[in-house]
Amino acid sequence: MRELSKVEIEQISGAGVWDDLGRNAGTVFRWFTDGLTLLFSNGLSSLFTAASKVIAANRANANTKY
Repeated sequence: MRELSKVEIEQISGAGVWDDLGRNAGTVFRWFTDGLTLLFSNGLSSLFTAASKVIAANRANANTKY
């Protein structure tokens, strides 16, 4: 009977599974946080730009005499 390799032992014991899960969870978390950061940075920038345009238009209309 031959000795099992390190990879075979990990496959049988499931030890490598936890390493893979940890790596994959970290990757998914990083994608999620990067997506939120991008969404909020672009979204808030667009929101503030639109709000400042509305405020400027309202000020211009308020200064117009009919």
